[in-house]
Amino acid sequence: MIRATRAGIQDGGFTPNRFGSRPAAQAAMGDALVRAGAQLIVLAGFDHILTPGFFHKMKGRPIINIHPALLPLFGGKGMLGDKVHEAVLKAGATESGVTVHHVQPDRVDDGEVILQVRVPVLKDDDVPTLAARVLDAEHQAIVDAIRHFQSEGVAARVNLALDGLPPVPGNDAAAAHLRIAPSLEYIERAYDDAKYGAVSKEPFLDIVIPSLVDPDLAPRGKHVMSVLVQYTPYHRKDGEWSADREAFGDAVVDRLDARLPGLRRMVVGREVLTPPELEARFGLTDGHMYHGEMTLNQQLVLRPAPGWSQYRTPIRGLYLCGSGAHPGGGVTGAPGYNAAHAVLKDWASLR
Repeated sequence: MIRATRAGIQDGGFTPNRFGSRPAAQAAMGDALVRAGAQLIVLAGFDHILTPGFFHKMKGRPIINIHPALLPLFGGKGMLGDKVHEAVLKAGATESGVTVHHVQPDRVDDGEVILQVRVPVLKDDDVPTLAARVLDAEHQAIVDAIRHFQSEGVAARVNLALDGLPPVPGNDAAAAHLRIAPSLEYIERAYDDAKYGAVSKEPFLDIVIPSLVDPDLAPRGKHVMSVLVQYTPYHRKDGEWSADREAFGDAVVDRLDARLPGLRRMVVGREVLTPPELEARFGLTDGHMYHGEMTLNQQLVLRPAPGWSQYRTPIRGLYLCGSGAHPGGGVTGAPGYNAAHAVLKDWASLR
């Protein structure tokens, strides 16, 4: 049965103008949802970038984000809550008390207590971790194949808080994306160091300044910079990450300052994430951001292993939806999209 209830959210207008910035507005919205007991959040036409603070407030609660362009398919914002409601009913759920909150860009609506959906589990764990957790001797062939899945990370990340925008020589306009890789030979030399277990002496640096695109990420006049550093092997032969992480961060800043004069004096904060720290913080085996190498022998029907490339696993109702599935890493959403379609094909047999 369905029981309607008021969620008790009276706060409205979660806008940057009201709260001073987008992160503060979204944090306030998150607090309101938590106070209301939200367990599932539906974002309707929410075309802003969701901030890390909002996800932190949600603490793993499921979030459905419906792009503004797709709202007409649901009859507009006003009908979206009903459509979600109907979809849950059609899913053949069993009784519980899950509160669904329909969130619009400028306010938070009440939710309803609806029936809980029985859904298959989609996992974005990296493949080696998932195989170790859920497969047993009955699936030994797949376990053996995953043991040979190449997933050693060779990239680190250095995040910088800057007191201003560093100038780019020869470029009058501000650039949100830069690379320091003067030639193919430069990249080859950087990779040669890593092949033998050493951090690249002259690394390939992939630099983004997201605050140029989203000014709310930093105070007015300040900026944040995120630097992907390649190549940095997880298993080093030239030292220990725990002892050298700050020296590594210094070396990256020095390299940046050589190409972007004056950057060093702009740095007011720094975060260094080595491959072991990427593993510890984000659950990436060996710190590999793509959940495994994206080489030809680990792509298409071979990702992550022969016989396990269609998002289904040997465990009924357990599907792969992360970067360890085809087509691999990158911010595309394609593995999850394809996994969802696999679920839909199997839906009748899963109920």
